Amino acid sequence: MMNFARQNPPSRGFGRKLLAALGAAVLPLAIAACGGGNGVVGKGNGPDHLVVTSNLAAAGASYFQMYECFRAKVQAILYFKDGSAGDYTSRVIWSSSSPGTVTVSNGDQPIPNSSPAQFYANGVVTPVGGGTAVITANYFGLTASIGVSVGTPQSLTVKRIIQGNTVLPPALPSNQVQTTGNSLTSTGFSMGVNTTETLTVVAQLDGQEQNVASAGIDWHFQVPNDGEATINSNTGVITAITAGAPLIAVVGFDSCTYTASTQVTVANITSISMTPEFAGDPTAVPPVPQPQLVVGNTEKVNVYAQLDNGATQDISTQAQLASSDNTVVLFGVTGASNIASALIEGGPVNISASFTQGGSQQLIASNLQIGTVLASLEAIRITSLPRPPNNLVTPTLADTVPPDCSTATAAEYVNPPTAVVFTTSTIPLQFCVQGVYANGTIQQDITRQITWTLSDPLAAIAGSSKPQTAGQALAASTTEGTIQVTATPPSQTVGPLMVPLTISD
Repeated sequence: MMNFARQNPPSRGFGRKLLAALGAAVLPLAIAACGGGNGVVGKGNGPDHLVVTSNLAAAGASYFQMYECFRAKVQAILYFKDGSAGDYTSRVIWSSSSPGTVTVSNGDQPIPNSSPAQFYANGVVTPVGGGTAVITANYFGLTASIGVSVGTPQSLTVKRIIQGNTVLPPALPSNQVQTTGNSLTSTGFSMGVNTTETLTVVAQLDGQEQNVASAGIDWHFQVPNDGEATINSNTGVITAITAGAPLIAVVGFDSCTYTASTQVTVANITSISMTPEFAGDPTAVPPVPQPQLVVGNTEKVNVYAQLDNGATQDISTQAQLASSDNTVVLFGVTGASNIASALIEGGPVNISASFTQGGSQQLIASNLQIGTVLASLEAIRITSLPRPPNNLVTPTLADTVPPDCSTATAAEYVNPPTAVVFTTSTIPLQFCVQGVYANGTIQQDITRQITWTLSDPLAAIAGSSKPQTAGQALAASTTEGTIQVTATPPSQTVGPLMVPLTISD
């Protein structure tokens, strides 16, 4: 995590717009208006006036807000005397009143590290430092301008992607915190030999957390050691090769000097284990047996590697999971390798997990058994797991692991949930749906079997086509308010449930 002194406090709402702008350097803007029915721009009537706008500007705005490290795009629309218009972004000459604040490409600014050499498109705006500037387009003496204010990110934070979810690495003990350049490394994690981890980076922009992993970043180790681990400079994927001393993974941007980092330690794996989503409790009195999986439902099996430095790593999507009878229980039907689908009644079947640490050293987890049962859905219940913004300074356990519906208690399903998502966070709210079967004797999570719909899909995102993140809701705009989330079960005999979802700042 890196904290910065704040400059040029921006107006609320501009941070959210940045997400759509991060790919602006390589994506063309849509033409605002075309010529007449004959398809000829201007129809030969001569130019009337020029208008400059930005993908970060509100409609008709005379200025826009951007931030150091993250490029934007301006566009020039030329209007003709008959009212027709055309996109002249690539035909005008762009200039900045303060090149020390922003520069604007005329197709002549090289893209760093591109081979063969490539150049940013016309109208790509690169922030150089905090401040204000005026960007002007000139078309044979016809000019138009737009103002820009460049602010500074309040922080940059490295996160991990685990089973499709973005989470913080655990906090390091105070005696392991390291300073590297202008970046504070206060988080870290361990990974096993021959495993991979994927990193991403988020920025706080005027209090709004944005995933900025597509903003022309560069991942690297502060002191490279390719014999221990490698990191993909574009994707942030770390591949562990040999156990060794801690490495510092750093993310930088080609348009600023700010960085963020986290500590990575490669260790040997001593063993692996499996944890089923619907676990029994053999230590209870009387013992609680492993629940049977209802046919048509799915069960997530998590696989963990125990490392020789005492750490544990989630390798659920890297281990090889298999069923002893694929006609009863089959992995991979949903597209996720660690999610088992119950196809027919039967079993119990043996579930095995293995992982090859290197060469012929194969680690095998103790077998797990899953039985399946036919049952008709009688009712559904819904709750949600609160996901407040991360505590970046001292992460809690909830900040460092993906949300897990199996942790929801029976009491949490009694009353309708109070569901809130924050416009300032990339951390989703997790909805959980429990199915009730066999006169109430079977309760089983069916979140991945639910169809999710929203009364206003422009305000929030709910549900997911990815099974690992099913039932998660995230604000899609900065507008506060309340919308309805509808959870529809895979049964014509049980109706949907509707829950109010509050979008809060």
